[in-house]
Amino acid sequence: MDHFGQVDEALEAIATAKKVIKRGTSRQVQSAEEKDHMRTVAALWFQSLRPGIAPFAEPSDLAEIDTPLRRVFDATAKAATRTTYVNALGEARKRLLALRKNLPTEVVAPTVATSDDKPPDF
Repeated sequence: MDHFGQVDEALEAIATAKKVIKRGTSRQVQSAEEKDHMRTVAALWFQSLRPGIAPFAEPSDLAEIDTPLRRVFDATAKAATRTTYVNALGEARKRLLALRKNLPTEVVAPTVATSDDKPPDF
């Protein structure tokens, strides 16, 4: 998957997570299932998607996405409000869209240095 596909996958995961959180009726998220879903979204970013995007992005752009998704992950350790999740996911989405605009459209293959050296004749 290319770096644009990875950003799109992160955006889809965030959109789904927002739907899951907004579906609930309680003020706080206490359901283990909802918390697990939020942890999974954050883990998807940090463990799978971010490493594939990192070579093409500025570290500061990635840090701006890391911050709200870390907030999502940290909120799963307690009964955080739904607003906390919605705000953090919304911020992450906004930062991902900005990142996608800044990504290079073409990936340049690294050049291999050529040499006139011949291998030794054994």
